Amino acid sequence: MRIAVVQFNSGKSKEENLDFIKGKIDKYSGKQDLVIFPEYSMIKPDFNDRNYMIDVSESITGQFVEEIRSMTMKREIAVIGNFVESRGQTEKPFNTSFAIDNMGILFGKYQKLHLFDSYGYMESKVYNEGLRRPEVISINGIPFGMEICYDIRFPELSRLYALKGAQMITIQAGFFKGEYKLETWTALLKSIAMTNGVFVVASGQSGPEFIGHSTVISPAGKVIEELGEDEEDITVKIDMSEVTSYRENVKVLTARRRDFYDISGL
Repeated sequence: MRIAVVQFNSGKSKEENLDFIKGKIDKYSGKQDLVIFPEYSMIKPDFNDRNYMIDVSESITGQFVEEIRSMTMKREIAVIGNFVESRGQTEKPFNTSFAIDNMGILFGKYQKLHLFDSYGYMESKVYNEGLRRPEVISINGIPFGMEICYDIRFPELSRLYALKGAQMITIQAGFFKGEYKLETWTALLKSIAMTNGVFVVASGQSGPEFIGHSTVISPAGKVIEELGEDEEDITVKIDMSEVTSYRENVKVLTARRRDFYDISGL
């Protein structure tokens, strides 16, 4: 599967961000099967202004997602994006990822379950925690699950995806800078890959506030491609047979001792 991972620093203009996204879709049409954009790619959030976030939010059938959907259909390329999903004029919105195939069909949606209320940030002031049950979806025959940023600190989610058949996990992030944050990011991504035997494809925000470092990691924990802090892209082709090979050798799913640690739901 051919994947483009886009790393950019979104701004406060939905129109400019949308034009940037459409430009990338156009760029990779016919060259890649899937383009992944980071968290906050619709608009940069303001964690201190709930009303602002409500005002900029849109429904899944709103202009932002619809224009991307139309573009994927015209350019015959799949997209995983992120937007501020409206819950009405008075309720905090969701931080939502969406997946659109190369025929323009919306085939997946994930609402961020774990909100970033750490290190002085309070995402829960302006977003509502997700209410949809995470689902494994497929693109080009490849089953995968979607996560958003802070979700990667909760191993139950990626394990749930793997046990439901996921062979790839996509991560969209605006991972804020701070002490040991890059080390944390890298360690968690590798852990998700190796402990579940999945490819990890992570797209991050660039710019002064964020670490960037969009990354693609193999099931064995090999960093296939990694960016720095600047605005740039990864293009990579992944071989899904590596998932089967790794899981046959390292039985991270089948050798679990559920007689000692039977976790409800897992």
